Amino acid sequence: MRTSYYSLYDALSIKYVDHRNWIYGFIDLFTKDYANFLIDEQKSPDLIINISQFKNNARILLENNKFGVSNNYFFGDKRYKCAYFSYDMLIDGLSMKVNVNPNIFASRVIHQLLLDYIINILLFHRGYSNLHSSAVAKDGSAILFTGPGGAGKSSFAFYCLKLGYHLIGDDRIFVKNGFAHPFLECPGLDYNTKEYIMPYISNKAKLVIHLNKIFKMISNNYVGMLFSLKSKDAFSDDVIAHEAVKIKKIIFLQPSHMFEVSQIDRDELMLKFQINQTYEDKPLLREIFNYSTVYPENLFLDYINNYLGLLSHNLPQKIEAYLVRYPKDEYEKVNSWLGEIL
Repeated sequence: MRTSYYSLYDALSIKYVDHRNWIYGFIDLFTKDYANFLIDEQKSPDLIINISQFKNNARILLENNKFGVSNNYFFGDKRYKCAYFSYDMLIDGLSMKVNVNPNIFASRVIHQLLLDYIINILLFHRGYSNLHSSAVAKDGSAILFTGPGGAGKSSFAFYCLKLGYHLIGDDRIFVKNGFAHPFLECPGLDYNTKEYIMPYISNKAKLVIHLNKIFKMISNNYVGMLFSLKSKDAFSDDVIAHEAVKIKKIIFLQPSHMFEVSQIDRDELMLKFQINQTYEDKPLLREIFNYSTVYPENLFLDYINNYLGLLSHNLPQKIEAYLVRYPKDEYEKVNSWLGEIL
């Protein structure tokens, strides 16, 4: 059994207990993604995650008996490609206990399909807004890149490293009171971004990029990034941002048939954030809505209903925001434009 403790921004404490044998420690992505928040033991964690077998305690069964709920409790299961895991949650105010029983393949995805969402909700109730964004910082100002999956957020954030920027995060960012807080999970070591990050990553990370390309080709794109590294093992320390930085610009990326840049106002920007985040949250929305039909007052619906209100409070009132539409083969046009405005 392995136990580790994490503290996110001194706002959320997590206890993570893995009851599986030692070999799973090498393939578990949660511990790598949250490595920068690792701390010594805390006495009373807000979130306890147990990776082990469990017995569900639901009293009401839904969805052909595959999903069950009781007051402040529900369980279910998920499949993604070869990955399968069952889980349950016990809710105690603004604290939670989560049990997860994954097969070996699910060790790579339980954070994305379950645990990240729970952490987003608990941090929301502590005043932090989560954004599906990449972000960089320079001279005390942060630039955020957002948009749908595959829009190029990581690529353009990595490009900014060439302009002297520091990386805040390349997929998920937490914002509060106008500041972007670093969330440096395992970086996207993908062959498509190698031209931007090669000068800033370790030799081990360069090897991982090529290994990921080989396995992606062998699996006919079925397997994505098989190998991952902690951010501190991938990037040199001098290109990583370590403190919260005030947000200055936000760039919403949208794949299109033509290159076009336009400024957008704050209301349109927030609506785009909400739509984008709803799509990112979709792995658990069905279960949340099922649970809410029986127990309509819960912290999950509070998050869904009030996400936009808290985001409006956490984003600066005056902000420079752009909508950038571009064809996928014209990254250089976007890079050229970035060089002009940054």
